[in-house]
Amino acid sequence: MTGPFAAYFRAIARLDVAEATEHTLRGALETILSALAADAGADLRVIHEPKRDAAGLGAPDFKIKQQEAILGYVENKKVGADLDAVLESDQIAKYTELSGNLVLTDYLDWVWLQDGRVAKRERLCSAGDVGRRQGRRVARRVSVHAAAK
Repeated sequence: MTGPFAAYFRAIARLDVAEATEHTLRGALETILSALAADAGADLRVIHEPKRDAAGLGAPDFKIKQQEAILGYVENKKVGADLDAVLESDQIAKYTELSGNLVLTDYLDWVWLQDGRVAKRERLCSAGDVGRRQGRRVARRVSVHAAAK
């Protein structure tokens, strides 16, 4: 399972933040979410860019389903986005109405919302590490660990 994480960290390490948009790492994010879903089993599916909600609540970037039940959503923002400000936005308020589980990420920081409240926060690395020697070191360390498995 470390292979998808190694690939994700390599993508982060190569990122040119000055040229990056919200979509720049979307492929790497979809790959790691799909790998996590496959590893969990239980017929989990990751749907990238799902259709908009009929009630006008929008469409987060990813929908996570088990059979036909929606387990939650993932919304990503550009690296370095102020996630605390995003958490206060109308967009996130609408998305929390879609599901009790929402993950917000800027690829580096991850915030899990349960029923509209922050349940957990995790940081993979800081924006200052992206694309620099430290980011490449993290990616190499994960790759070496993955190869040892």
